[in-house]
Amino acid sequence: MASRRTRIDRAWKIVGGDRDVIAAALDAAGCPDVMGAKEVAAELGVGVANLRAVARLPEPVTEVSATRLWDADEVRKFARERARKRAAEAGNYR
Repeated sequence: MASRRTRIDRAWKIVGGDRDVIAAALDAAGCPDVMGAKEVAAELGVGVANLRAVARLPEPVTEVSATRLWDADEVRKFARERARKRAAEAGNYR
């Protein structure tokens, strides 16, 4: 897991703005390693505009400056499970 400072820096790169506001929001959410919509979409192989249509996508852990932030570990786990399910449905699961 990334350090608190690294998590704040990553969030700042996503949303910009005041680092103190970002730090407070992440602390309130337990300070997970975070991803913004662009990173979540890339992890799932979908466009940012299509994120809302992804079934059972984990809820964002917080919102800063109108930017939703997701727990990166939850998103990665969800992406792996989603890929396995899709592969199984296509008959390609090993």
